[in-house]
Amino acid sequence: MGNFEYYGVFVDRSTREKILKLVQDKIPEGWIAYAEHITMLHRTHKNHYIEKYLAAFLGERMFFKIIGWGISDRAFAVITDCPSENKVSHMTIAVAPGAKPVESNNITDWHYEQIGDIFHGYLSVQPHVKYKNYEK
Repeated sequence: MGNFEYYGVFVDRSTREKILKLVQDKIPEGWIAYAEHITMLHRTHKNHYIEKYLAAFLGERMFFKIIGWGISDRAFAVITDCPSENKVSHMTIAVAPGAKPVESNNITDWHYEQIGDIFHGYLSVQPHVKYKNYEK
């Protein structure tokens, strides 16, 4: 525990492809697809109690539903029923060229509707890596 970037539910290739297929008509042409994970706890929202709980379930299969979607001029995401420290629990699906996945946190145009059935992923942790600048 301690030195992490985020805890999240990571989906496999098959689940990713199913999700992308279900929402492909909502993704603007030319956007870059992600659909990789749902952030549950980011290091900037550090909560030792939640972190300890999540650490106890690392590697476990987690089930979730997609209960809506949201879009901005920079990002498209689906809303999930997965617990999250984010204001809206979501999975970034795609971003505009030049945008970053984190920009899905700024979406304000949300639409609630169930999409698909039940999906699954695995609880994992992304370590926080600090890069040093080295001169030659």
